[in-house]
Amino acid sequence: MTNITFDPSLYTRPPQFTLLGGITLAEALYAASPKEMPPTVKKAAQKMERARLVAQAAWSERQRFLGPNATEEAKRIGIACIRGWAAIRSRLQAYASLPIDEYPKAARAAELAAVLFPEGLEFTQRSYVEQLAATDALLQRIADDKLEKDLSVLCGPEFLTNVQRQLPRYRAMVQSNLARAAESANLAQHLKGLSQIIAEYATKVAATVDSDDEPSYQRAMAALAPIDSYRDASARRSGGASPTPEPTPSPVAPAPVAPAPAPAAG
Repeated sequence: MTNITFDPSLYTRPPQFTLLGGITLAEALYAASPKEMPPTVKKAAQKMERARLVAQAAWSERQRFLGPNATEEAKRIGIACIRGWAAIRSRLQAYASLPIDEYPKAARAAELAAVLFPEGLEFTQRSYVEQLAATDALLQRIADDKLEKDLSVLCGPEFLTNVQRQLPRYRAMVQSNLARAAESANLAQHLKGLSQIIAEYATKVAATVDSDDEPSYQRAMAALAPIDSYRDASARRSGGASPTPEPTPSPVAPAPVAPAPAPAAG
């Protein structure tokens, strides 16, 4: 009588992994799956391979979408827009500091500074999405109240034109950030699905083990070897002992819409 010691829970609960780690593990499991496995296992292996290919395509598309230096470009655009508004406010404040009895328009400059920037540049400390909404509202108010002429006289025409020209680039940057956040959420779903499918496949493989049949045990261990290898490699990278497997890997968090850096004091 064969005495086989086999703990299926070591495999039905796969190790924690990132999306790329899950893609690699799924590929290795599919390649290691013995040809003589029963149809239920073969079906699960094919399902796992399809999920792997879809997840890999999604990850590749995400990388293509990000492009090089996307974060730095977003910061540069954000800073340019913030500085544009800071420059208008500074010009109004500078004009308002002139003696009103000698320069009557100084009163109008002080009024516009208070009307357009009642909270200073506080809105530039918020997220990019909120900054875009505030910029839209400010430009709309300037247009509705016909303030372009006053701003042109008090600040110079270039200052308002600069902010207006920044808006399309700023809007495109914000939309790009939101799209990246959505893509990150999508990748998290791929990670969750891949983890579930790997667990499903491993469970079906483990179910083929007969405690009185040594060949069934050897065949299953060969099929599940990539899980052991992945877990051992993870333990070596962390510098510790082989970790206790977790039931579900942690999902990838969506990329937040980054807050803009603080403008120069002025």
